[in-house]
Amino acid sequence: MRISLGNLGGGVGCTPISGAVVDIWHANAKGEYSNVGAGLQDRITAGETFLRGHQQADATGTVEFETIVPGWEVVSAAAPLMYAARTTHIHVKIFHEWQIFDTQLYFADDLIDGLYAEVEPYRGRNVIRVPGSTQEVKRLRNGDDYGFKRAESTPMTITREGGKLLATAAIGTWGTSNRGIPSLYGK
Repeated sequence: MRISLGNLGGGVGCTPISGAVVDIWHANAKGEYSNVGAGLQDRITAGETFLRGHQQADATGTVEFETIVPGWEVVSAAAPLMYAARTTHIHVKIFHEWQIFDTQLYFADDLIDGLYAEVEPYRGRNVIRVPGSTQEVKRLRNGDDYGFKRAESTPMTITREGGKLLATAAIGTWGTSNRGIPSLYGK
């Protein structure tokens, strides 16, 4: 996966953000996260670090991670929800100077539909049991996911290179927030 960072800054083009630290984390093919205690998912993974990592952006504002396509997940949640189901996504947190930005990156539904129809260990995992209950939930597509819809997201671009999938995303900032906080990456 290749992520390019830039500051749109109100001008023409995008200025690369070099030196930022980019953290990623996501679920495994079964929908489990590492470093999760009891209650949120069935398997306790506290102390494990699978599918988590960080890198520093190079001079072009780019980082690259070699990872897998995440699974979708259902996790326990507080009442009244009791559970939260999510479409396939990768969490990203960016640290630059004293500022922090976080987002989630998504995959196209047709790619994910194909994986769950044809590729192990994803194949057939279209229903997951809610942790700690007997209730089952069907796999969500992007348009049914609250995070995808709320952020008005678009899926990452996916290409094949050397027999592997390459997901690319560009993350940029612009101007100030509605609370008067300066732009994440300054000028």
